[in-house]
Amino acid sequence: MKILALDGQLVGALISHEPALAHLSELDRLHALVLVNGVSFVVRNVPIPRLNYHLGVEYFRRAEKLKKLAGSAHFRIEEGRICYARRFFPSRCTLTENIPFIDSLLPDLEQTLQSFTERGVFHGAIDPSNIFRVNERWVCVDYGFTFLLQHQPIAGESYEDYLRLGTEADLRALSTLSEMVRQARTSKRPSQALERGGSGNFLYRFVLVGLCLLFGVLYKTNSVREFVRSFIPVLNSTQGEALTPEQLRAFWASEKLENLKRVAYTAVLEKNELAKNIILEGVLDGRGIDHVFADVIITGHKLPWRKLLTEDDANILFGFSLLSLLPDDFRSLPKIQDASITVLFALASGLPEGNSREAAVVELLRRSSELPSPFRESLLLLGQSGMRASGIVHAVCNILMGRFSEEFLRMLFSDGLTSKEGRTALLAIVPSLSEEEAEGVYAFLESDPHWGSKDPLAWFRRSSLVNWKTASALLKLQILTEDATLLSQQATRTLDQEADLLTYPSSDVRNIIVSDLQNSVFRDSSYGSLLSVLTSEQSLSREQVITLVAALSTQGESHYGFIQQWFATSPSPTSVLHLLLARAQEFSRDQRDVRENAELDSFSLSATRYLKKNTEWKATTDELNKMANHPEPLARALAYSRLDASGAAEHQILQDRLHVESDETLKELLRSRLSSKELAESKN
Repeated sequence: MKILALDGQLVGALISHEPALAHLSELDRLHALVLVNGVSFVVRNVPIPRLNYHLGVEYFRRAEKLKKLAGSAHFRIEEGRICYARRFFPSRCTLTENIPFIDSLLPDLEQTLQSFTERGVFHGAIDPSNIFRVNERWVCVDYGFTFLLQHQPIAGESYEDYLRLGTEADLRALSTLSEMVRQARTSKRPSQALERGGSGNFLYRFVLVGLCLLFGVLYKTNSVREFVRSFIPVLNSTQGEALTPEQLRAFWASEKLENLKRVAYTAVLEKNELAKNIILEGVLDGRGIDHVFADVIITGHKLPWRKLLTEDDANILFGFSLLSLLPDDFRSLPKIQDASITVLFALASGLPEGNSREAAVVELLRRSSELPSPFRESLLLLGQSGMRASGIVHAVCNILMGRFSEEFLRMLFSDGLTSKEGRTALLAIVPSLSEEEAEGVYAFLESDPHWGSKDPLAWFRRSSLVNWKTASALLKLQILTEDATLLSQQATRTLDQEADLLTYPSSDVRNIIVSDLQNSVFRDSSYGSLLSVLTSEQSLSREQVITLVAALSTQGESHYGFIQQWFATSPSPTSVLHLLLARAQEFSRDQRDVRENAELDSFSLSATRYLKKNTEWKATTDELNKMANHPEPLARALAYSRLDASGAAEHQILQDRLHVESDETLKELLRSRLSSKELAESKN
């Protein structure tokens, strides 16, 4: 074995077999290129300042995969010392076989280094410890090994400080490196230099060329950092081995920042499934940990479509949720636009306010049609209504996931429920609420002191035969949305509740209830026509509306008795008149026998008697004409008695009715009314 010292001092001898490499670590200080039967190894056994020890641990995490790429290796780190040996060339070869490759690159080396300087590229100390060759190409594995091993402690306590200071130190040395290249260009060919015994100088030139070529290619393809990331497992600080499952669990459970960073490293950058599962178990158990955006992980793994998560999706979720635990130079994550819809929803709901959440919200709204129901409808509604603010979408996404807070609810209802935005926000969340969740939302709305005179819940508090206080909170929220689709799908309302809702302040709600009652309770009854009148009769109390609907819906012998009881509540005569006219219109459209309808119309009979007894009402000529066409004889008689034969229009109505009236008693009444006018005219 030949040993070529890389620090300028030859200390080697001949050793006959490869396992002897292990014994090199016993030397107090060594930095050498070792050649064993045509195979090259880089060996280091050097002390590092104790204050730099944790940086050394971090450094060697990035190099563990060299064992897989570069063949056999010996690797150990202990406090105050680094012992390290690996192959330089992965296959058996000699330095002279690579001379043509080196000669062709020397002319461009100076220009490449100058380009590095202008771009501010951080390439570390350039020596064989930093590069090796795989599949006929040079590969960089380190950004600053020599800087780490300086005898003075490195200022700062983080790996980010190390990289920053290392960058400054190595860039200051670039002028010296450029000078070395210029010297190489004016010297003899590298093959001649090797023959002269200039092994040390040649080796450095050889390494410089390989490293600069690699950086020139990879820098342009934006691959340097990504390549280095693939060399980052977490190693045990004392043994140089991968952490066991027990150690990973212990590190995460400790909640110490350095330990959390190491587990985050393993989960995100090594894509270690065990580390991800340990983190997932912790956040699903509800144990909050600083520096972790747990809601991102929880949402991604609790969504109903979580089974669609790919490995890349999981990596993005963990990457964003553990972002503050990852080094700055390893925080480059895939573009938001490339994330799946599951990931976008998790980011929009789980990330704190900032640019990342803003970007996720914009993309989520753009692709909301990809979501399953009811998430799709809720997010589409927000987008179509122009409610695209990050905070609003963030709040809705969290509530859809069952996470309620006063902060979310205040954000959604800051303008009150009576505003378009407030109703839209409510409609976005109500379809996905359970009864328990609805109680929480309703309790918040009920306790809000800012509604003032526009309190949307006041109607539910007013006196009524329906005890809305004990009614379903979910039902009340559905009513507050005033949404036709949602209310028309609701099948849990009682008849009393629907009757009371005929007096609800919103005409949209009233019309929905009318349609629902006409298609259910009054589907086979002509009384359905009265419901629309009840929605506009402000003079009828809520109790009167409820009891009338109940009476009209009653079947059998008790029907007439309930109708009579309703008139005992002294309803407004004007309202009764309008209801009676609505019955007349209904009969005019009905093709059944008029007499049959009249016999069944208990309401019209009772209404006419009520109006005859209570004379404090007025009707227009048009209204009297409609009443004169009512199938109920008593209603027609009341109209004839109210028509004034002295007026031309009303006289004509009486004359017309005389030709069509079938009841002989009423015909006599008509003749009497008409003759009274003629008698009055003759006297004049």
